[in-house]
Amino acid sequence: MAERKFFRTTFRGFSKEDVLTHIDTLRAQQQEELQDMQKQIEQAKEESAAARAEADAVIALPAEQLAELTELRQAVVAYEKETEKLKHDLEESNRALAALWEQQNHLQAYIARADEVIADTRALSAQLAARFAAYGEPAEAAPVVEEGTPVAEEVEETASAETEDVTDSQPVVKNNMADWLY
Repeated sequence: MAERKFFRTTFRGFSKEDVLTHIDTLRAQQQEELQDMQKQIEQAKEESAAARAEADAVIALPAEQLAELTELRQAVVAYEKETEKLKHDLEESNRALAALWEQQNHLQAYIARADEVIADTRALSAQLAARFAAYGEPAEAAPVVEEGTPVAEEVEETASAETEDVTDSQPVVKNNMADWLY
């Protein structure tokens, strides 16, 4: 505060000039104080705005992370669905492969049995040819099952056609399984 000053006195009170000068001085001091306070208010507003911006950035960061987390969760759900579908497809392929293996084993047993029948038929044909020869009939009259004869070719064609059906479908299943596994 300003020093305490005594005003000069005049006949009817204080000197008008002293009072006006003092009022002007007080106004100037008050104006300076007002400007200082306005500067402090402006500075406080700037600091407040900076703090608010920083707070908004801190608040926005979890929102962005939440959005990323939501996207990641959606991706995980999609991958889980795809994995379940692939597991289901793999199980179906395994069942189909098992059925094909069973069919192949059955056909191999059939082929083995056909080979036995062919061998037995050849042996019987040889015996029949020997008996025809014993009775003096020509050997060409006996139905012989040998390689290159129509009977042998028919049995072999049937067996190989069924074997090819099974073996042709196996690589497809194996390739599909390899695609699903990797």
